[in-house]
Amino acid sequence: VFKYPVILYCGRLDKNKAPDRILQAFMRQKELFPYMQLVYIGQDVDHLWSSLHEEAINAGIGERVHYWGRQNNPYKYMKRAKAVMVLSDHESWSLVISEAKLLGVPVIATNTSGAQEQIVNGETGIITSFQVEEIAEEIEEFLKNFDLQDKIRKNLLTDEAMKLGMQEFEELLRK
Repeated sequence: VFKYPVILYCGRLDKNKAPDRILQAFMRQKELFPYMQLVYIGQDVDHLWSSLHEEAINAGIGERVHYWGRQNNPYKYMKRAKAVMVLSDHESWSLVISEAKLLGVPVIATNTSGAQEQIVNGETGIITSFQVEEIAEEIEEFLKNFDLQDKIRKNLLTDEAMKLGMQEFEELLRK
């Protein structure tokens, strides 16, 4: 599905989900990771894609930033991503974080209450500040540190983590 490594955004493109923050952090990595791709999947409810893509083109990385729209099965893309980004301004329980964890995919998320409930920083994902520079630094550290990537993936795929993830998901369904 992917020719090059991918950072994935999966969710609505709306201002509260901060898809621009992801692009800005990604642009800071363009020289360090010249083959890395950024893929947005989700409905463009606030009509942000055209301005995001224009910003990517102006930064010289338009060919590395993609919008695939709403997908019936985003999981086939999610499970092949290096990381899933959840950089919202506000986030309660995040279904995207739960889905990525169940697939064994690391999540890099802003320090929201939902991320704090679902991620153990450095063990089952990465929690970062809301500042673009710090997000870019966390992405860089994550992408350079293969041991950290492996550790998070292994932690997510243990029987205990999978059972806990399913319990969390089932509890969410009962609410």
